[in-house]
Amino acid sequence: MATAAPFVKLLRELSNANDEYRSGALDLTWDGGKSSIFVVFGQPNHALYDTEDGEHLEGQDALAALV
Repeated sequence: MATAAPFVKLLRELSNANDEYRSGALDLTWDGGKSSIFVVFGQPNHALYDTEDGEHLEGQDALAALV
């Protein structure tokens, strides 16, 4: 499983933006996996997490796996 260290700064910057009107998706890919975090009004709303070995997580489980 990938470490979250490269994304910590990015996630902190997104968190500190305080722009409640921002909506969209943040797509992350790395060797052996991919993930998407969906943001609505500046807050994480949903997440998907897929690994090379076929593991698929959604919601809070996907967010926890990313962290």
